[in-house]
Amino acid sequence: MVKVKFFGTARVLLKDKEMEGDFKDISAMIDAICEKYGVTKKDMKQYYVYVNEVNISTLKKYKTELKDGDVVYLLSPASGG
Repeated sequence: MVKVKFFGTARVLLKDKEMEGDFKDISAMIDAICEKYGVTKKDMKQYYVYVNEVNISTLKKYKTELKDGDVVYLLSPASGG
């Protein structure tokens, strides 16, 4: 089981703190989030995605494979104010 934790505006948009599921990769996880919460892929691609505290941009991006026990973080881009 993969745990997905939502932070910042992701938490506000999805009205949830986290979800769990069995996803083969980040793309499948995004599809599941879109289906469960009724949001678009465009909505989800605005967030930084980390797997076990490593940014997916340094891995295989949306093709990054997920395995049992992984923790994925969806973070809002930083904003000033």
